[in-house]
Amino acid sequence: TGEYLNKLYSSKINLITGKECSVSGLSEKISSVKSPSFLHIGAHGNFYSGKPMESSIYLSDSEELKSGVWTAQKIATSNLSNIPLVTLSSCETGLSDISKQRDVFGFHRALFFAGTKSIISPLWSVHD
Repeated sequence: TGEYLNKLYSSKINLITGKECSVSGLSEKISSVKSPSFLHIGAHGNFYSGKPMESSIYLSDSEELKSGVWTAQKIATSNLSNIPLVTLSSCETGLSDISKQRDVFGFHRALFFAGTKSIISPLWSVHD
């Protein structure tokens, strides 16, 4: 999806791929863009029902690279307030876990804590 968006909007897209895509690299890129229209992430994701804030998006190709693992907990403490729309093309990133207090936890909650206004993400497995 990222390569397709790059073909459509080549001069307006900031594309990060492969091993260069780490949590710190993504944070630097986000803070360097003045007024982004959206953030699209196409990566492997896991939702952990029992521990939803440990759910992860694997930004780099290699899951063993700790620098490429973006957990819901890390997302919640990020500053994404300048990004009006986040689209996630990652398996099950639209799922959430409802606690006993009827609070909803997962990627959506984390992204809203980070300041994002709108989110589009799947409830099922995706092929990107």
